[in-house]
Amino acid sequence: PAGEYTARITKGTATYDTKIQLVADPNSLHSDADRRAQYETTMRLYNLTEQLAYTVDQVDAIREGAADRLTKDAKLKKGVDPLLKQLDAMKETLVVTKGDNYVGSAEPQLREKLATLYSEVAGYYGKPSNAQLANLKVLEDQFNAGQAKLEAFKAKQLTALNATLAKAKLDEIKLRPFDEFKSADK
Repeated sequence: PAGEYTARITKGTATYDTKIQLVADPNSLHSDADRRAQYETTMRLYNLTEQLAYTVDQVDAIREGAADRLTKDAKLKKGVDPLLKQLDAMKETLVVTKGDNYVGSAEPQLREKLATLYSEVAGYYGKPSNAQLANLKVLEDQFNAGQAKLEAFKAKQLTALNATLAKAKLDEIKLRPFDEFKSADK
């Protein structure tokens, strides 16, 4: 967005700062309100993508944790196999898990749809179209439904699984908090 920014260069022990004033092109077809709407929509998509990545991370952590415990106690297999299938089905609605999406042979899922919309909105400096905003609403609803499904799974099946693991004297499956997930990429 337009405004004053600080550029900092560090060379050895010396640091050099300078202020840069970023202004919109006065000949631009887009108003400040258009650019603000574009920025806000881009950030909504960015944050939604980040939340989706965390949701998928949780699904993966539960699945990997359950599969790991199966190798330690074969009696758990009968009860855990249906949970693994349920987790796989949940993940398949969130991200492409089969095929080769890079050549377009896989059916796009929520992550791929978000990425497409993100690149459309972020790559154009004007106001997002009504169709793009409507698409964003559909994708947010789809994400919220997937998130609700995961939360219900955690409340019921994961709680029950952890109780079973505790009885078998195996480590419970613990999920990392969102801030820990975010800092893991740094």
